[in-house]
Amino acid sequence: MRFARSISAALVLCAPLRSVALDFDLPATTTGPGKLDLGVFNAGEVISLSITGQISLIAGWDVYADGSLVQPLSRPEFDYGNVGAGGYPTDFGGDGTNHFINGGANYDAVLGGIDGFGLTGAQTTDTTAPGVIRFGSVVATFAATPAREDWFFVGISKTIVIPTNDTHLYVAVHDTTYANDSGSFNGKLTFVEPALLKIRTYAGLEIEGTVGQNYRIDYTATLPPVNWTGLTNILLPSSPYLFLDLSGPAAGQRYYRAVATP
Repeated sequence: MRFARSISAALVLCAPLRSVALDFDLPATTTGPGKLDLGVFNAGEVISLSITGQISLIAGWDVYADGSLVQPLSRPEFDYGNVGAGGYPTDFGGDGTNHFINGGANYDAVLGGIDGFGLTGAQTTDTTAPGVIRFGSVVATFAATPAREDWFFVGISKTIVIPTNDTHLYVAVHDTTYANDSGSFNGKLTFVEPALLKIRTYAGLEIEGTVGQNYRIDYTATLPPVNWTGLTNILLPSSPYLFLDLSGPAAGQRYYRAVATP
């Protein structure tokens, strides 16, 4: 039996964890696009946002934080949003009826005009176009005066890595200006604890013997041994075979032997 030491991990020095959790309310925008400042963060910090609840847009367009419908839209003038060309499918809250079967424009692209269409300028309900951020969903930015391309999707949850020191994080509802918007999303910000790696050294025992034979691995803390303590039994699957004593670091110095058993 040959003996080797195996290092299991490298040491990484981590910045102190900010054990902070922040609860916040994010209301539907009623006076124009606005944003909520969640605070100042440092480069490399990892935070998690989770958003629950629902809001009502233009009196009856009820959505969750990812922009999905709470229920199919009931007002006839909103039928285009239920399903069809650019509308919500049933798995996103639509009613399963193609309201465009008799033709008609895709109002997703022109409701209020693209230029006034929420913070990101994307279509609201199109579920097929890439990069679309749906109407009423939660978005975020690092910019104090963001352009459309500065916003990114949060939805119901998002893990965010802060890019630079002294960076603000802002959240908002992707919406336009409607005085009859109502309700608030409930948000929670938590810091993601960095992984803490420690150096551990394990005894790597390379066993050469008869494949299929039973061996008992014994250890002792001193030589010559007062007595040997059984560690484990192995049915040798190959020769040589590497066995790691994972209890070794906590026990200190050990000596080993392998004994064939019936």
